[in-house]
Amino acid sequence: AYFQKCDETYSNRILKEEYWSRIVKIFIEVIGKLCDNINDFFKKDNNSLYLKIVYEKVLFLVAFARKKKYYSILYIRELNFNNKLFIWDVEIVKREQSKYFHKMDKMIMKNSIRLNNTYIMHQILEDKLQETVNNITQVDSSELV
Repeated sequence: AYFQKCDETYSNRILKEEYWSRIVKIFIEVIGKLCDNINDFFKKDNNSLYLKIVYEKVLFLVAFARKKKYYSILYIRELNFNNKLFIWDVEIVKREQSKYFHKMDKMIMKNSIRLNNTYIMHQILEDKLQETVNNITQVDSSELV
């Protein structure tokens, strides 16, 4: 019900970024009202302001890697689709691995949740690996060690 108007507008061809921005704004607004309602209930039930729920963040364009392991773009009361990655418990390449593979992991994650992505994770991985093979001579050899 909350997103129905956005869905109808999107079918009439607004840009994807505008559509997602509206959805995130609606979500932030609804969560804020829900927090207020819960806090009012706590206050009435306990006659105290001791218990309080606080809205913290919205994650949108989330990629779930495994159980309790995910990465996303984090919004704290403000929209920004070009934000840094928020990574929760996803094992990026081990510390002993090369800088190149660290960069590659980050690039794969960013590509998978970017605004204009139309590929599934498997396709993104294949493309990145193929790109690496094709451009291996251009990679700084010190980054591979």
